[in-house]
Amino acid sequence: MKAHPFILKYLYKVIQLLLVEDHSLVREGIKSMLANEKDIHCAGTSSTRENLLDRLKTFQPDLIAMDINLPDANGIELCKEVKNAYPQIYILALTINNQPAIVRKMMAKKLKTWTMSRIF
Repeated sequence: MKAHPFILKYLYKVIQLLLVEDHSLVREGIKSMLANEKDIHCAGTSSTRENLLDRLKTFQPDLIAMDINLPDANGIELCKEVKNAYPQIYILALTINNQPAIVRKMMAKKLKTWTMSRIF
């Protein structure tokens, strides 16, 4: 069995994560869960599309964990926009929506998906 390129690239490296979430309680909860992880460092947060795109001009994380329900952007389209501009960045889409059509749209854009309802 061949390992995924992400696994091989970050096997001995701390993953730099940028968290994109507009709800402060969820954002702080995820940061708190990651605080004790040795292999993942939450290097920053953004709560809007504009803030994320400004941040990416000066810092490109290894991984973006992004809420697809942002108040100022369609998260699926934003994931596509970021992936086109920064193809080296992995994107993990966060959503409470587990409707198959939404998941298929994310997968069609080659996004990694994670349904938050599975962890709460």
